[in-house]
Formats: sequence, C-alpha cells, structure tokens
Amino acid sequence: MDLTKVCKALSSDTRLKILKILVDKNLSAANVFKEYRKRDDKRHRESIYRALEKLVDAEILRKEYDEKGKEIVYVLEHKEFTIDLINQRIREKTS
Repeated sequence: MDLTKVCKALSSDTRLKILKILVDKNLSAANVFKEYRKRDDKRHRESIYRALEKLVDAEILRKEYDEKGKEIVYVLEHKEFTIDLINQRIREKTS
C-alpha cells in the first residue's frame, strides 16, 4: 500500500461513507450507489464509481467476480491497518 495514495483516498467524506457501506457486505458499484443514496446526499453514479476506483487504486478495496450474482463486487481489502507516521509506511493487520 502506498501511503500517499491511501491518505488521499481516505481524505474524502464520500469515500469514507462508501467504506462504511462495504464493511459487512460486498456490493456491486450499482448497489453501492443505491445504498449510498439511501443513507446520504444525492451523488451522481459517476461520482460513486470514481470514488470506488480510487479506493481500489489505493488497495483499500479490491474487485471480485461474484459467481452467484454474476457481477463484479467491491470487497474491503483490509478492515484495519496502521499508518506509521514516523517511518512513513502502512502496517497491515494480519488475521
């Protein structure tokens, strides 16, 4: 994980809200959008998709193919990690 990418990805309220949505379930972009609209302001679908892709790029989320739903879903890559400010790196928590 790249510290700069992670910090930039976490600097958005929209992206933080998306992470809360994905904590307990893996969802497609369309379903993340629907869930987001239920909970919060009326973002455009494109904004949510770009936010999801930024989180994937930062390696906070990953994409997986869901055989049952026949769709790509977003999955939290790490539910917890530590940012070491002194050494400028990220320590991922292992299960």
